[in-house]
Amino acid sequence: MGSRALGVPVSKDDSHALMHLWKYVGWLIGVDEDWLFDPERAQHQLSYAILLAQDDVSAAGAELTSALVAAQADLHYRHAPAFSAWYTRIRLLSMLTGFIGIRGMRDLGQKPTLPWAFGIAWVRNTVNHRLIGSTRFGDRYLEFLGARARDRARFRHFGTTASAVGGLAASGRAQVGHASS
Repeated sequence: MGSRALGVPVSKDDSHALMHLWKYVGWLIGVDEDWLFDPERAQHQLSYAILLAQDDVSAAGAELTSALVAAQADLHYRHAPAFSAWYTRIRLLSMLTGFIGIRGMRDLGQKPTLPWAFGIAWVRNTVNHRLIGSTRFGDRYLEFLGARARDRARFRHFGTTASAVGGLAASGRAQVGHASS
């Protein structure tokens, strides 16, 4: 739902594949099969029912949100670290406001902000996926963007000591260990 809200089209086949993946992951970690769904709509119905059954807002949610927002300053940034940390923080707050609204932000102890980042992400994703992605080079372009986002996220969280566990070697076998990137 979040990807779609941000302008990324999700085909029926991709939805089915993603639901199958999550069902498999849930099964691997021991989730009872009654809670694992094939159709996306059934999962959304369960999620909505759980949301309605939840208790009122607690201090724990606000504490967790504040910690996650503050943690943006502790990430690794390649260029202009102080500015990048600031921008990442305000972008996160803007995205949160776009997704959960003013009341949700207040419930989580955060100051609501304009959801400008939500709109920018929607436009960027719409152009990338619906316009450029539909060209003959679109798949390669989207794969490039995905790899770049993955590498940026890995660097932000691990710096130059990013783990290569699960990385694929040129021969196609999984690597185990650490690599500096």
